Amino acid sequence: MQSPAVLTATHRLGAHVQAMRKRQRLTQEQLAERAGVGRTTLHKLEAGHPGVAIASVLEVLQVLDSEMVDRILEVIDTDPLGRALERRRLPQRVARDDDF
Repeated sequence: MQSPAVLTATHRLGAHVQAMRKRQRLTQEQLAERAGVGRTTLHKLEAGHPGVAIASVLEVLQVLDSEMVDRILEVIDTDPLGRALERRRLPQRVARDDDF
């Protein structure tokens, strides 16, 4: 079972995918074909169904915006929260005698 935050995110993502598709004047059939997914899968994605495979989501996003997947991965790669937590756990540097 998905958390409320994830369910909200899947619905928001679906709405954005649908809006992008419509702005590009693509039918569900056209986008599904270009992305290599079934129309039913695309319909579920646009409806915010949380069970759509991540590969299908990425294929659709890639078709809608060829740089979007790279931008998503850039955000994940930066991982500011994880890096901040990692820095807090690292031991403090011990001052050497010649540092004074």
